[in-house]
Amino acid sequence: MTQCPDGTTFTFAPGLYRITAQLPLGVGDTMTGAGSGPGGTEFRGSIVMPSDSFVPSGGMWVHTGDAQSMGTIPDPCAPGVEGCGYLDSVYLDGAFLQRRLSPCTVLSPDQFCIDYAADEISLGQDPTGHVVEYTTVLTMLASGTRYPGVTVRALAYSEFGSGGGPIAASTGWVIDGVRGYENHGCGVAALGALASSPAIIENSQFDHNGYHGVCDYPAGANILNNDIGSNNVFFAHGTGIKLHGSSGLIQANVIHDNNGVGIGFGFQGTSNPTDGEQVIGNTISDNAGQGLQMANTCNDLIQGNIVSGNGGSQLDVSDSNGDTFSNNTVVVPPTSSSAGIRIFGDTAAGPTTVCGAWNDARNNQVTGNDITMGAVTAQGTNGNVNGTVSVPGGLVSGELFSGNAYHVPGGDCTPTIWVWWDGSSQQQYDFSGWRSNDGQDPPPATCGS
Repeated sequence: MTQCPDGTTFTFAPGLYRITAQLPLGVGDTMTGAGSGPGGTEFRGSIVMPSDSFVPSGGMWVHTGDAQSMGTIPDPCAPGVEGCGYLDSVYLDGAFLQRRLSPCTVLSPDQFCIDYAADEISLGQDPTGHVVEYTTVLTMLASGTRYPGVTVRALAYSEFGSGGGPIAASTGWVIDGVRGYENHGCGVAALGALASSPAIIENSQFDHNGYHGVCDYPAGANILNNDIGSNNVFFAHGTGIKLHGSSGLIQANVIHDNNGVGIGFGFQGTSNPTDGEQVIGNTISDNAGQGLQMANTCNDLIQGNIVSGNGGSQLDVSDSNGDTFSNNTVVVPPTSSSAGIRIFGDTAAGPTTVCGAWNDARNNQVTGNDITMGAVTAQGTNGNVNGTVSVPGGLVSGELFSGNAYHVPGGDCTPTIWVWWDGSSQQQYDFSGWRSNDGQDPPPATCGS
């Protein structure tokens, strides 16, 4: 591949390719496989450790040799998880094992431990009859910021150790019809790109990765028609899609069953708030955390999404301004103690950006949404509510709720599950008071069963 000029198309036959180093693509190259599913083309960043190379020792099975200290990332682990930041992983029959930090003394069957000084990899079960794999390569391709205009199509990749993504798309990149799974960090990353030529990630599947399904950094990408599920195996703050970029388009994706937030808008650094993202027509369901979580963002459009069954608030917005939430279908689970659509402001301090003051939560519009409240038992400002929440000193004003349809258990609209910050104190109303006191959701907005 190194001998070929820029703009070369590389076609890979069906099969499993275990690579020992990053593949050397050039500017404008195309990399095409035979499909991302069974019988297709797959790249792995791991080696196989033969099961007979593991020797029983003290209730463990120990392989000597091959241990590599590949580095760490500092991100916090989920409760009960050890060593999530280590970039090398061990897999049993294609699935992650859980790491225990050395000294390696006692392991359960789903655990492994590495003693780098002794060059030993230990398992908590007899590997006979199983396939044991170990990560040896961080990334599959060189960073897209170095080589623009690359296309990657119709292949799968797994078991790479990058703290970001094995593939990091950038200006002019197209990622189409791939599957990225069981990688340590993200399934795929999108790095800074020219606004006129954003990375496109489409028609793909990103699942069972250790951190995020998709990482999107300072410049926005187009993330279209993907299946993003069951990610965040290890980390405290993993998501289906993690957005730091601006002016991107997130459309027609199915984001589900991630062990964290479905889509998270987050601030990165001191000058890159999320500004002008469009999240349109996605299904965001059954994630462990919030369906959509936004913080320190502005001028975003959240439109026509189905947001349902998530463990936290379905749409949770904090210190964000000028955003529009329209024509979404929002369904809170029957047993949840969380919100439908909640806008929150506080007194947090931070840099002033293109979005204004760090804690600016003003002038958001919530219009034409269909909101089903599965429960109304937790009626505090962090409970089964819709509306605005703040504290003295927070920048919350100019919000507009209009044309929304609320569905509540038994059609009873008298519980006080509508909340409003009036500029000096927190108010809480039933639906009638929400309208009469705050002027929100006048007809044709409705409340019923």
